[in-house]
Amino acid sequence: LTTKPNPRLVQLHPVLSALVECHGSQCGFCTAGFIMSLFALYMSHNSYPGREGVIQALVVNLCRCTGYEPI
Repeated sequence: LTTKPNPRLVQLHPVLSALVECHGSQCGFCTAGFIMSLFALYMSHNSYPGREGVIQALVVNLCRCTGYEPI
């Protein structure tokens, strides 16, 4: 029995795609927080909120391995 994969599960959300393509995940300690903060930002804006908007959305996340630059 073979089934076709659900395309919604195969295709990554734009937030996840960006993190994967830009090597934004480091040790994994902070990844979930960054993903959820970026997802909330993505869902609450119709267009790019600007660099400062992104920084403000991520300022509450703590990265233990200092992987801020790729993120």
